Amino acid sequence: QEEIHRFAVTSMSRAKGRTLTHSSLEKIDGVGPAKARALLAHFRTIGAVKNATEEELTQCRGISAGVAHAVYSHYHGKDDDQ
Repeated sequence: QEEIHRFAVTSMSRAKGRTLTHSSLEKIDGVGPAKARALLAHFRTIGAVKNATEEELTQCRGISAGVAHAVYSHYHGKDDDQ
């Protein structure tokens, strides 16, 4: 019984560790691990990224106008192009 408990806890811990290594920002086209890290370093939280305007997003190092538009559109439900 102790062995089963240890196995279950270890499995859940590994699964959680895998999910914490990726940001939800990486699901956006044009945003990879480096740009996601840059956005989080600049804005500190996902919530701040979600609330940022396109202009504010472009102020972040390494974020182009196109990527800023993709991020903004992702969180604000706008599909239209620039």
